[in-house]
Amino acid sequence: MFLIAVPSNPDIEKVLNSVGIEAESTRVAKVVNDLKDKSVEELIATRREKLIRVAQFNGIKREK
Repeated sequence: MFLIAVPSNPDIEKVLNSVGIEAESTRVAKVVNDLKDKSVEELIATRREKLIRVAQFNGIKREK
């Protein structure tokens, strides 16, 4: 199991600001907090399930 190295709030804000996106500190803090102590596998599995549900809702068939 690999843990993601979560960047700090200022790091994320700096990256977003560098491409013209004004970052809200509270939202950045929530993202950092949500990613803390999560494995790559866990994050991928969670997002994959959400994408499957969206695809099913839109009537898109899943390929295996």
